[in-house]
Amino acid sequence: MPDRYQRCRIVSILLAAILIKLFFMWHLEGRIYPDVSIAINFGYALDQQILSIHTDFIRNRTFLGPTLWFYLYQSFGILGLKLFNLLIFVLLFLTQYFLGRTRYGERTIIIALFLFAFYVGTNRNVVAGEPDDNLAALFFSLGILAYIDGKGLFYSSLLMGFGFLFKFWVAIFFTGFGLYLLTRKLWRDFLRACVGVYLPVLFINCVDGFESMRGLLTSLGIQRGYSDWGSVAYKMLSTGMAPSVLISAYVWLKNRNEQNTLFFFISSAYFIYVIIQRDAFAASFVMMLCVVFSSFLIAEFISRTANRGLSLAAIFAIYLGLASVITYRNLYQDTKPFALITDQSAIRKMFP
Repeated sequence: MPDRYQRCRIVSILLAAILIKLFFMWHLEGRIYPDVSIAINFGYALDQQILSIHTDFIRNRTFLGPTLWFYLYQSFGILGLKLFNLLIFVLLFLTQYFLGRTRYGERTIIIALFLFAFYVGTNRNVVAGEPDDNLAALFFSLGILAYIDGKGLFYSSLLMGFGFLFKFWVAIFFTGFGLYLLTRKLWRDFLRACVGVYLPVLFINCVDGFESMRGLLTSLGIQRGYSDWGSVAYKMLSTGMAPSVLISAYVWLKNRNEQNTLFFFISSAYFIYVIIQRDAFAASFVMMLCVVFSSFLIAEFISRTANRGLSLAAIFAIYLGLASVITYRNLYQDTKPFALITDQSAIRKMFP
């Protein structure tokens, strides 16, 4: 159990992060990301039976998310959707704490939680929509937590598989987890994990006539070579993904213990995907999950190189200031007011 002083610092970080995100929600009012607007409208079309779950449109997720987000919007409005995101953030924050508890020192845990809580991508995902990304990140993180807590590999991978239902990019992070198992020569564990993670996907495909699988394959085809190398370089730097991987790699090479190896493999998987696939479009949203794991290695680096007291406080202040300013400057221009499309002909044009 953390001592009282540590608990106070953890609670302070969480409360400050919540307040900042509530401010950004107030600033944006009803604006959300365009893809979230599309998902809610798709859920409406399914509810009204204008379209069916066999419609080949939502290519980077199954029909489950859009259906849930429409019902959430219908009951509580856009604010309800954003408050749901805030709840997922709190659960992710707590999951991250339990990932590091007993495995890293107190100082490392505090820094890691701070990095994740105020990261620009975390702010964006919470206040501008992205419930699919948030829920996928939570399920995957819970699966990893269950695995390292010894809850059983099949159960752990099943949790990751639920994340796969909301965003297909979970498969990329699972590849990092699979490589970790293979490097430890846990062949049977790898096979069990593959079965567990794909069971929810198999079930949903049996429901929608394998439309989700076709969507996944279509998405891979569309996204291959989607970004030019200039865009890849910009995304890797602007999201912090490249510096994150480099620092994590340095710390891992210095100390290749079991925990560092697992977190390094998971957090680096998407970076490798971007290079191979040349697709950096979703990096801004996906990086939040990378930070859940890479922040521990980055925190180890900061903990070793920064002096105690004033120096660490200065790093925190600079990081918080930059993250808040970047979030504020970009959120409004990247979002738009939500409009539910109820005209059937307009919906059919929106989802040909």
